[in-house]
Amino acid sequence: MKEVIEISNKRKNNTLITFYDFNKAFDSISHKSITRTLEHIGIPPKFTAILLNLLKDTKNKIKINDFLVNGITIRRGTKQGDPISPTIFALVLEPLLIDIINDNTIKGFTLPNSKSLKLTAFADDIATFTNSTEELMKINTKIQKYCSATSSSLNKEKTVMIAIGDKPHDLPFQESTVPERYLGLNFTKTGLNSKYNTLIQEMKNNLIKWKSQAITMKAKMTILKTYVLSKLTYHQYMDNLNEEQIEEINNMTRWFLFSSVKNTYTEERKYKTMMKIDRAYADWKEGGIKLWDIELRHIAFKIWYMNRLLHNNYNNNNNTLQEWYMEQLSRKKAHTSTLNDMCRHWGVFRVKFYQNHPKINELPDCIRNDNDEPLKLKEIYELMIKDRHPTPRRTEWQKLWAVRYNTAIHKVFININSISHQKGRNTLFRFFSRSLPGINHERDTRCKICGHLFRDPYSHLFTLCQDILDIEKTIISTVNKLSFIKIHRWSMDTLDISKYNRTERIFPNLIGIIAHQLWKIICHKLFNTDESKPEPKFEQKVIETELLNLIETEKFITLKKIKHDEAILKNTNQDLHKYKFNKAWQTPAAPNPLPI
Repeated sequence: MKEVIEISNKRKNNTLITFYDFNKAFDSISHKSITRTLEHIGIPPKFTAILLNLLKDTKNKIKINDFLVNGITIRRGTKQGDPISPTIFALVLEPLLIDIINDNTIKGFTLPNSKSLKLTAFADDIATFTNSTEELMKINTKIQKYCSATSSSLNKEKTVMIAIGDKPHDLPFQESTVPERYLGLNFTKTGLNSKYNTLIQEMKNNLIKWKSQAITMKAKMTILKTYVLSKLTYHQYMDNLNEEQIEEINNMTRWFLFSSVKNTYTEERKYKTMMKIDRAYADWKEGGIKLWDIELRHIAFKIWYMNRLLHNNYNNNNNTLQEWYMEQLSRKKAHTSTLNDMCRHWGVFRVKFYQNHPKINELPDCIRNDNDEPLKLKEIYELMIKDRHPTPRRTEWQKLWAVRYNTAIHKVFININSISHQKGRNTLFRFFSRSLPGINHERDTRCKICGHLFRDPYSHLFTLCQDILDIEKTIISTVNKLSFIKIHRWSMDTLDISKYNRTERIFPNLIGIIAHQLWKIICHKLFNTDESKPEPKFEQKVIETELLNLIETEKFITLKKIKHDEAILKNTNQDLHKYKFNKAWQTPAAPNPLPI
């Protein structure tokens, strides 16, 4: 669609694009037409009968005010939501599309290199391309015959047209006066009408709703990628983000991830991250949060699509548009901006990462990974992000801490990543990544809790503050009671869980739970303004309850896995699973939490 409009405007051609709308398309086709179609394409009678049994004489009931009406017998159409319905509808529609394509009196739109494009269709979203009303009327006649044969009907009020060039006076349908939606994208007579500004507003509204719900950093990242940034994915195949839009998305992201819950988003304010952006892009196991680089990801989509195009061409599996793309490449002349962009970015990617791979004008096979499969989007993006940010920068504190305690900081994050207690994992991660809210700016000042002068807020507030020293004995006794690993003092060295065996699960989770409880106490003393809110206390019973609940959850997961392995994998070695669980989760009070 985008290419047709772009070329029409370049050539100054007269082009008519018609977007057809059928009245309740899936609900209207007759069961007789479905039967005829299935028989015509050679579907065995028994299989046809099975399919028709799923459709014919079914009864639906409508619930109104908790009252079910009598069953309504369905005598035509396919079921909305049934996974087989789109396929059945497409099979019934296919004879109409083939009839239009095979009619030599309908010329359609002539692409460069003399290839003709008459229509595009996805389920009931059909668009036709013609150069005159005479051709369009021929198509309309065929559609009317199809409607008569299948009990369908055309919605003439919703069927609209885009007229490029000189507009005929006898258009059979109304001309679109607003951007017309086709397959989720908006088009006008000048081309693709970008929806990014609308999407960005929707994304902002979603983030505002989710702001108070996301507690941990991992939860925030899951929400951000699943419910917000994913909205961009489909549009990135065809549309381009500009610098202002990318910056606005990044600004919203920084606000959502790093500002306080009470902080209201304003577009005029530039929000900051609590970690350097190259660290934020890194993996969780490296102290990052796997934040997306929107610009690089945008380019990665174009490279991936170009690579898939080469793969399909190599396997003779191209559709009409892809065949036309490959013809342009074979002639070393791209006619549209879309193909130009894809070729340019793929070429730069090839030179940087796969220099021995043939150039694009040689029409090679796609670039493949080590498994001899076409590169996945994830693999392309990860190569690019590693190239732009090879090694995450460490903070000065992380460098000093690693030297002082003779520990590789990435090992700490690997162990933190294996902690099961979500809030404990989150607190320890933000502690070592230096991204706890509200304290990062505190340097070389007096503690607002105990009044002592400190240089580093993290080590002071969690281990050296007088309020923490006052409860140090309780912390030590709690750890020694609940874990086989004993400690003699509460210090930064204790918080370093990287030096313990990763199969040991109790101690790192216990340290995480304690760190989170201490953070709650610290937050109350530093930031609480509600005097009616009770001050949290460090109590051994609270820590023990959290740990026991976690063990019960892990026990439930393990038993489910054992049951699955026995039923699906026919693996009956449940004693081994229980032995490994007990070794990882044993406490002095319960050395065998899962009896063998």
